[in-house]
Amino acid sequence: PVERISLIHAKDRATAMYLFSSRRAELLTVDPTDDLTAVAGQYETASRPTTVLQFLGFNTARGVFASAEARSAFSRAIPRQTIAEVQMAGLGTAAQFPISPLSPLYPAAMEVPYNRDESLAALATLAAPPEGEEESGEGEEPLVLLVNEEDAFRLTSARFIADTLSPAGGWKIEVRSLPWEEYLAALTAGDFDLYFGEVRLTANWDLTDLLGTAGALNYGGFTDPAMDALLLTFAAAGDQTAAFRVLASQLLSSAPIAPVCFKSYTVLTHPGVVEGMGPSVSSTFFGVENWAVHLAAGE
Repeated sequence: PVERISLIHAKDRATAMYLFSSRRAELLTVDPTDDLTAVAGQYETASRPTTVLQFLGFNTARGVFASAEARSAFSRAIPRQTIAEVQMAGLGTAAQFPISPLSPLYPAAMEVPYNRDESLAALATLAAPPEGEEESGEGEEPLVLLVNEEDAFRLTSARFIADTLSPAGGWKIEVRSLPWEEYLAALTAGDFDLYFGEVRLTANWDLTDLLGTAGALNYGGFTDPAMDALLLTFAAAGDQTAAFRVLASQLLSSAPIAPVCFKSYTVLTHPGVVEGMGPSVSSTFFGVENWAVHLAAGE
């Protein structure tokens, strides 16, 4: 029943949320990292999963996370489901592998059940500083967890993870939030122990840049010829399901990164305005011919 859908320019997210709250706009696309407390009044949501992965990266070149055992134990201790359901208000999907759980390739049977007490106990056994570091004082230094200060969700999640795992047997984690350029510079220089990252994966789940030796996004310096070979095999495999199971087994044991969750693409509407909305990741108006729009006279 509408001949035209107009776009309204907003100089920033705060302005966009104000325009929606004041009903000057009836649709608002949001990222689950947006603080929706800025949206006044009631609203309905329509969401679609994405290939955007939130994860913890490790500095594998030095320090405690040069050990695959420490990386694996830390990964198992992350309360992924809580982060997806609480920190992201249900607009995320928890994942233990760098592939969406909604993909038929995801090896759900290989997931390690989350047990908080067992996870923290495992971390406690690894909390002692490496041999020789205690005398030099390095054992007293906190682990540095980098995060981009401009992403509210990542900042909140990083602090939540630090608060959850820091008490585990003497672990000390300092969350260091930086502006984007400084954050990127610190990653490039390897000036961190952990970092909270985000990457938009391709539809074929190519992980080479993220996990491969000298990969463009491999800021943790992870190097493993066996992993490189498995990444190539997976990319070229006719049976990708079987190939990813083999790759997933290597990921569990070496833990180059700790996947946390996949984000969802979301559109807000005012209650009762649009029926049948089903946006795609690349188009808010996907299937618009199937919408039923209910606007008051004059709108």
